[in-house]
Amino acid sequence: MTDDAALTAATARRLRVLREACGFSQTQVARELGIPQTTLGQWERGVTMIPHVKVLALLARYRVDAGEFVAGRIAR
Repeated sequence: MTDDAALTAATARRLRVLREACGFSQTQVARELGIPQTTLGQWERGVTMIPHVKVLALLARYRVDAGEFVAGRIAR
């Protein structure tokens, strides 16, 4: 696995965990972002890269500071 693929997979896992910890469904979050649920599912599985602007939108929805997320200091 390349470094980029590993980073994508790790980010995807962490975003899924955050969504679940907030009690949101994929359908709910996808609707709020204006994207298909399948797209969110692909992002959360690390199948496709998540655009940076969408990562920021997800973190805002989950009320997580981007700096804390990048630093890996999110405890949920």
